[in-house]
Amino acid sequence: MIDGPVTEALRLQSPDALRAALLRLLIDGEHDWLKDWRDLMVAMAPYHDCATRLGLDPAALFDDVARQAPQALADTVRTFGQRTDITPSAFGFTLTTSQDGMAYEWPEVDYDEIRELEEWLSGGGETSET
Repeated sequence: MIDGPVTEALRLQSPDALRAALLRLLIDGEHDWLKDWRDLMVAMAPYHDCATRLGLDPAALFDDVARQAPQALADTVRTFGQRTDITPSAFGFTLTTSQDGMAYEWPEVDYDEIRELEEWLSGGGETSET
């Protein structure tokens, strides 16, 4: 599961839980988000999607949260909330359904396979099997 609180907000159909979870994400991760705003956008994408699924206006929700968020993140949060291109496929997450309800998830990543591919690419495409 991506982040328990965003999945919980979706399952509870709770705008208040979503708002609190997004604010907590920003406060707890502020140091990391300031290093690379792209990581912040990827992290916020499921919250944006959840807002839409709950029938909320993401721009209004993100603007509201930005007012309470760390000041250094506020503009990025507001701007992200105004986007209309946030989809699971665009940001690499999925929405699954189980007996417990819907859940946001990141796909499984096989880091060994990635490392092998990087080695193959850096070696001109030669492998030990060739």
